[in-house]
Amino acid sequence: MPIQVAAHGFNLTEAIRESCLSETREKLQPLALHNFTARWTLSLDAGEHVSHVNWTDGSFHGDVTVKGPDMYQSIHHASKKVVEQIKKAHGKRYDHHRSASAPPLPAETSTGQALDDED
Repeated sequence: MPIQVAAHGFNLTEAIRESCLSETREKLQPLALHNFTARWTLSLDAGEHVSHVNWTDGSFHGDVTVKGPDMYQSIHHASKKVVEQIKKAHGKRYDHHRSASAPPLPAETSTGQALDDED
């Protein structure tokens, strides 16, 4: 599962590189259904620390860009957004491809409680 980390406009330190790798290994790869890849591009833009991630998980893919006052913080927030994207993509896939034989989901009231069929 390839993970690439690149820096533009500054020297990539081992600590920052390891931060990207650990965020990917600990948070993103466990959610992957297929061959997961991530490309991190880190840069400085007008004093802001920019973290950009391109990711693929089989046919699912996405990209996230986060700007922040601290590079570690922007890396962390970018990985959180990628987690949200992965969950949303997987959820759409499985909602769309529900089998016809799957039991229907229970109806809910406005308070979130399941309705019971009582005759």
